[in-house]
Amino acid sequence: MSKLKEFLKAQWWLLLILIGILILVLIPAQDGMPDSDYRGCNTEESVCQYSTIKSITKESDGSAILTVPVEISENETRGTNFYLNDYREKWQVGNKIFMNFSPSDNKTYLFIGYRSNLFMTLLWNVLNASQGSSAIVEFDTGKEIEKTSNNSSQREAEPQKYYESQGYGCASDCSGHDAGYEWAEENSVCDASYADGKSESFDEGVRVYAEENC
Repeated sequence: MSKLKEFLKAQWWLLLILIGILILVLIPAQDGMPDSDYRGCNTEESVCQYSTIKSITKESDGSAILTVPVEISENETRGTNFYLNDYREKWQVGNKIFMNFSPSDNKTYLFIGYRSNLFMTLLWNVLNASQGSSAIVEFDTGKEIEKTSNNSSQREAEPQKYYESQGYGCASDCSGHDAGYEWAEENSVCDASYADGKSESFDEGVRVYAEENC
């Protein structure tokens, strides 16, 4: 017991850090929400709003319908449906959602926050990354636009040529770049300047995904 007291006395700063982290973990927060000027919300043709998910309907094919109150005018709010291809367990009624309406290219950019804790939110802010999910839907119909492209096929068939075309060189199998690209895809990371310093090839793969899909 005396040794434990001596250890705690000598390492009091470590104990304070652990207590601080525990407090941050216990404070609820939301991950995945972009800044208010994300994707040029201050431009004349774009209109951006924050709202919350009112209802979620999971379809038998694995897709989902998110109903969100959208402010049509100063005195009118209307429930709008967004038809997304893949349902995610972390979506919950009450989660924040950020919408960037861009009529000029017939697209609406959605960013859906996950309920998490303040520690994780601060961590992702430090990493300048997003843990939430994102989607691009048609402005008129609210249906998600498929993210399939020739780029994905080329990345799988000829990874070296693909990454070189994006401005990055890679080793023969491009495994490091692929790992970063696939991690960014799974976590909806939209940071075109991503760099955590652990692996240059991984970081470049993350940036390629962000440049291609965000």
